Amino acid sequence: MFFIDRSFFFPKELSALLEEFFLQEKQTNALERLWPILAKDRGQNKEQHYSFDRKMAQAYASYYLPANLLKIPLILEEMRLVGLPIPKNNFSWLDIGSGPGTALWGLAWWCKRYGISFDYLGLEQSKAFIQIGEEMSQSLRKLNLNYKSKFELFQQSEKKSTQLKEKISAYSPDLLCFMNSIGEIKENSVERSTWIIELLHSLAISAKKENKTKWFLLIEPGSKTASRELLQLREDICKKDFVKLWLPCMDHRTCGALALDKDWCHEETECIFPPWMEKIGETAKLKKEALVFSYILCSIGIHPETPSQWPTAGLRMVSQRLIQKGQTECYLCTNQGKQRVRVQHSKKNVKNEKFFDNMRGTIFTSADWENKGDISSFQVANFNKKMDEILFPNS
Repeated sequence: MFFIDRSFFFPKELSALLEEFFLQEKQTNALERLWPILAKDRGQNKEQHYSFDRKMAQAYASYYLPANLLKIPLILEEMRLVGLPIPKNNFSWLDIGSGPGTALWGLAWWCKRYGISFDYLGLEQSKAFIQIGEEMSQSLRKLNLNYKSKFELFQQSEKKSTQLKEKISAYSPDLLCFMNSIGEIKENSVERSTWIIELLHSLAISAKKENKTKWFLLIEPGSKTASRELLQLREDICKKDFVKLWLPCMDHRTCGALALDKDWCHEETECIFPPWMEKIGETAKLKKEALVFSYILCSIGIHPETPSQWPTAGLRMVSQRLIQKGQTECYLCTNQGKQRVRVQHSKKNVKNEKFFDNMRGTIFTSADWENKGDISSFQVANFNKKMDEILFPNS
């Protein structure tokens, strides 16, 4: 994220609500059994999905919901700061593969900050997740928000795919979301692309009927496998004229992270999580120190006007700073692919010395470099960079 210039604490208000809820549930060793299923098998269990077991579903909610929910405010805040049309009152959000409502909690936290009312519908295959999600939503109401939330059972099949397209047409959400779920719903990447394009086509029809912009948000873990699958899906859906990609890319450029099999693209933002969550994680020897994820945000059907300051041919810093002997380097995403650039310490000057004041996610309107990647000049995009201290506390 271009506006993140520091680590931040998990919000105390959210922490208190979640801790109160999870203290009511007796913790077991289910998390220890769960994390290999998610980390190694990516939740893709053809015989019996982990979420059908109440204890496993509870373990997921107690650790992975707080570990992931702040990804939603990060993306919505980036959307707001770059000048894209932000959600207005009565904003409707359709969450497919909702789990216990991770996206709901993230959306609620962001909407509370800006006084926005919303309507949330979570579709989920697990009755245990639905039950937990509904129970947790009662705690969420203590935030004094104006919103509606509902969970419905959804089980993937050919018949259900048709019903899902009908659901999109009937509900006509302002935003369609998949969060850490698409790989579990559709394991085959080719089938996945075909299926997603069909769903987005239904959303595009709704957008044109209502003459308003619809949004598609896809969030996946920041692992190499999940990220590369997301990026390949990005390539597939961007071929459709009813899809326009906005974030994190500046345009429909060919993805440079797919050029090499060993490469991938992800966001990483340091977060200081609450002690009660760390204590739960100890049972499985897990320690969460950052939000690591990949994402794409697209408009569907009706596209908003390009913000006046938008750098269509811009560049984004897509790695951390790598400090080596005599130089500091990083990688930029450009419309010609990924580019390694550097500043040699012995050749610092007024035109390049401030380059590495920037962080992963920074957006540049321009940057020039010599044959070996030596930065000669650059210009940072003129976006509001203020990091909100309520959404992302500094203490």
